[in-house]
Amino acid sequence: MAGTPSRVSCAAIENHQVLIRSGAHAWLADEPPSLGGDGLAPNPFDLLLGALGACMVITVGHYAGQAKIPVEGLWAELSGEPGEGGKYRIGVRLRARGALSDQDMDRLRRASERCPVHHLLSGGAEIVTEVRRA
Repeated sequence: MAGTPSRVSCAAIENHQVLIRSGAHAWLADEPPSLGGDGLAPNPFDLLLGALGACMVITVGHYAGQAKIPVEGLWAELSGEPGEGGKYRIGVRLRARGALSDQDMDRLRRASERCPVHHLLSGGAEIVTEVRRA
């Protein structure tokens, strides 16, 4: 939720696998074998794209409900690749099912851009890193 501090912990398990925890939830990240991992879980870039896609679907669904736009289903497909000047390029294909006008579709597109993760990625974030002995 926007405005709520998030806390996540990450611990190396084995090879390139990382256990990620947030509250009562836990999941894995890994790298594919071509990068030295075991391919047992999504890589960090896939997790990032998943976070953006989930945020956009949640944001658009919430907006559609409030605006009484007759959305019956929402899907997001995302892709990412290095772009010009070293900037990562993310493509998003948001699909909506329902009796939707062109105006409704444009309103949903604008709502998707108000997703907090979209704001973070498009506006940048300050990352402060400390390294301490365990």
